[in-house]
Amino acid sequence: MAKIVKENLSQLVARAVREKGLSLTEVVKAAEGEITKGYISGIIKGNVRNISLDKLIALAKGIGEDARILFDAYYGRPPGPLPDLREISEWSAADLAAVIQRLVDSPRLRDIVTLADGLSDKSQERLVATLRSLSDMGNEQAGRPARKRR
Repeated sequence: MAKIVKENLSQLVARAVREKGLSLTEVVKAAEGEITKGYISGIIKGNVRNISLDKLIALAKGIGEDARILFDAYYGRPPGPLPDLREISEWSAADLAAVIQRLVDSPRLRDIVTLADGLSDKSQERLVATLRSLSDMGNEQAGRPARKRR
C-alpha cells in the first residue's frame, strides 16, 4: 500500500535517499541509467522544473518508491484514494503506450481529451456513453462486431 506523502518532490527524494542510505550513484544504477546524478541532485535542491514523465518514473525506480507518490509530490497535492482502475487494469503497458502514442499523434484526440477533462464527472460519464454508442453504431454499419470494452 502506498504511503501518504505531505512533502514536495525535492523533500520526498531527499528523505528517501537519506532514510535508505542511498548514494546518488546507487540511485542512478537502480534507475538503470535513465537519470543522471546531476539531475537527481537538481531535483533534491529544487532547481529542476518541468520534470518529464520518463524522469519521474526513472527516479521512482531509482529510489524504490511508487511512481504515483512522486507524481503527487511533484504536482503539490497529497495522494488521494486511487482511481477506480477496473477498466484499465487489464491493459498491458503496450496497450497504454499505444493509446498515449495515438494521443500524441492525433490533434483531434488531444482536443477531445482536453475538452472532456474540463467536464464534470457526470458529463464525462454521459460523453463516454455517447461515444460508446457512436462506436457501436459505426461498427454495426461496417458489419463488424462491437469492440470489446476494457
